[in-house]
Amino acid sequence: AQALGQPIGSLAVGQRADWLVLDGQDPYLATAEDDAILNRWLFAGGDRQVRDVMVNGTWVIRQGHHAQEVDSAQAFAQVLRQLLG
Repeated sequence: AQALGQPIGSLAVGQRADWLVLDGQDPYLATAEDDAILNRWLFAGGDRQVRDVMVNGTWVIRQGHHAQEVDSAQAFAQVLRQLLG
């Protein structure tokens, strides 16, 4: 937001926030120097290095799993059964 010239708030209880946490135990990231971790992930990493994601103050990915992952997989399987059965 700051780079776009938009006013930014603060990180505090009750404030909405968007952020992501990378997995520092991933070998690809763990071997990078501190100042190279973000570049390494942005230019050659992938979703396997994303551990947690918060959107608008709500966790949507925790420990690499989306909050709706199980429900989505079950719904997808049901649709496949209907299409193929």
